[in-house]
Amino acid sequence: MTVLHRVPRLKDSMGFLKKSGFDISYIVDIGVSVGTPWLQKHFNNAHYVLIEPDPIHNTQIEHNYRDHSYEIINTALGNSTGTTTLNLVRDFVDTQGVHIGHEVYDYTCEITTLDNLNLQPQKYSLLKIDTDGYELDIIQGAQNTISKFDILVIEAKLCNIKHIIDCVDNEFYLWDIANLDYNSGHMNQVDLVFKHNRIQNEGQQPQGYLASQYYRQGLVTP
Repeated sequence: MTVLHRVPRLKDSMGFLKKSGFDISYIVDIGVSVGTPWLQKHFNNAHYVLIEPDPIHNTQIEHNYRDHSYEIINTALGNSTGTTTLNLVRDFVDTQGVHIGHEVYDYTCEITTLDNLNLQPQKYSLLKIDTDGYELDIIQGAQNTISKFDILVIEAKLCNIKHIIDCVDNEFYLWDIANLDYNSGHMNQVDLVFKHNRIQNEGQQPQGYLASQYYRQGLVTP
């Protein structure tokens, strides 16, 4: 039997989930920018709810999700409603899709809570939050909704990891830590993957995987 070792990357976590029997059918992607390839690759048949404040990204989103079922919601999310000014990043790519630069700009828009969107996640469902520091605010505005999801993927600055875990650990348990990001040699942020307690015993060990083993030098390419 060929042994495949898991590595701490989200695309590998999602691949492991799918091979374990969790074929996600409903995904809410908060902070989608123009796309999330590591979700699209593994869950091609899911319905995507794509949330991005600035509609300037919509044309590229429509192109990138043309083979998926999706809807776009242009709003900012937080723990209150009203108007806000966000510090956003716009990425630039060449005709081959290679990243060639970015710009940072201020964008004023309406803000609401995830609870106010009245979403109805299906089994199996996934919520991804990647909003460059606003993750805690969004979780605080999702107290009636977040428990409906089976899987959470939340970007976390190092200083926010404990706070995020504390916000969700009544119903979720930390299942994986992926995409370790370093800045000037120091760990800066990670992505936390949670499973709902109700699915803790669901799924099965994929053949060929050693779940307890991560990256081993020489066995996989980073």
